[in-house]
Amino acid sequence: MDLELFLGRFHPLIVHLPIGFILLAGILEGLRLFRSKQFHMLEVAINIALIATFLGAVGSIILGFLLASGGGYDQETLNWHQWMGIGVAVTSLLAWILKRSRFGSSKKPASVLIFITVIGVSITGHFGGNLTHGSDYLLVHAPDFIKKISSKAASNASQDVRIPSSPDSIVLFAHLVKPVLERKCYACHNPSKSNGGLLLTTMEGIQKGGDTGPSIVGGKSHESLLFVRSTLPQNNPKFMPPKGTPLTYSELKVIQWWIDSGASFEATVKNMDATKEIKDLLFRDFAIDLSPKSYVEQVKIDPIGEEVLIDLRQSGWNVRPVSSTIHLLEVSGGRKPLNDAMITALTAAKSHITRLDLSQMGLMNHQFDLSNMPHLTQLKLNENAITGEALRYLRNARHLEVLNLFGTQVGDEGLEHLSSIQSLKRLYFMNTPISENGIKSLREKLPGLSAIR
Repeated sequence: MDLELFLGRFHPLIVHLPIGFILLAGILEGLRLFRSKQFHMLEVAINIALIATFLGAVGSIILGFLLASGGGYDQETLNWHQWMGIGVAVTSLLAWILKRSRFGSSKKPASVLIFITVIGVSITGHFGGNLTHGSDYLLVHAPDFIKKISSKAASNASQDVRIPSSPDSIVLFAHLVKPVLERKCYACHNPSKSNGGLLLTTMEGIQKGGDTGPSIVGGKSHESLLFVRSTLPQNNPKFMPPKGTPLTYSELKVIQWWIDSGASFEATVKNMDATKEIKDLLFRDFAIDLSPKSYVEQVKIDPIGEEVLIDLRQSGWNVRPVSSTIHLLEVSGGRKPLNDAMITALTAAKSHITRLDLSQMGLMNHQFDLSNMPHLTQLKLNENAITGEALRYLRNARHLEVLNLFGTQVGDEGLEHLSSIQSLKRLYFMNTPISENGIKSLREKLPGLSAIR
């Protein structure tokens, strides 16, 4: 079997001989037909090219059968390739016979057979390319307008993967691992050519593995042949990929991380443990930032309307954006007495306010509903004559992280309104009637709360 495969490996070398000879015969035959008198002496060259095509085709067929004995090829495509190759040998021989025939002077049948053979060798080569490189090899890097001409190429183009901007939406396999397999592994492990019985174009094929063992073992990259074979010395006969560009260090680390994390096909990068090396690699090579982000940094919102911003400032509020890239606002009353115009302007800007300071503004319990501010994260109610009743307006403030009640009349009864705010991290309650028992009860419902007197 080894000798057969050794000889079969010469098939790609020999197969180019009949291709070149029949193309030469086709060109010379075209010249002869176009200028028959001037090029009648080309008959000898055409005959030589035809018999060379036949001999080269026979040699290619024999070596092709030896190569195919190793398996790993799509049978239907292989059958077409083999029969078309045999057809090339037959038609080139018939064309040579007709060219040499003494029966009749017409050479038209021979010319037809020559051009049929040229077409046949092109189709044969197409099937051979599919067996070697996969069915989309020719068009995978073609310009978009060429891809659109072929429905098959267009469907492949629709599978191009774009990495989402949010880590919560980045699926490790689909967005990072699969593109590596497409670039480096699909050429030899596709439905048309599954070397070693390994198919990497489907999840089922990856999980099944190949003739020599499992391609992946969840949690164990060093037992997974997909990773092991890619990290062997390049002079090792089992090194993958055997041809083309080897996997880069980043590509290998991504595959290793995926396998060691369980080889899930659905898990997102946000939900997987990542070492500092992996985090740095993702940020450097894929612009994926896994560092923790506050709620404010994750909010995507358009800038506030200019008229709303002007009204807010003219009514007496101090306003500034959180940053040049975050369009949420920090708003402070500057300890001015609260009035109806200020409340109206604040209400109009409620969707953009994230930090609000109402300290010493004479706020009353009933004046406005703070839970209508969807992005409110920090709220200062210091030294206002409000009681626990005012906090009922915060029950739907789902993103509130910091609340300052210093110097208010809020007591234990008001803390019940805060018990559903799971985002609350810090509560300041100095100079309030709130008791330690009240804080203890609230902490039981909000374990992550830091209460500061």
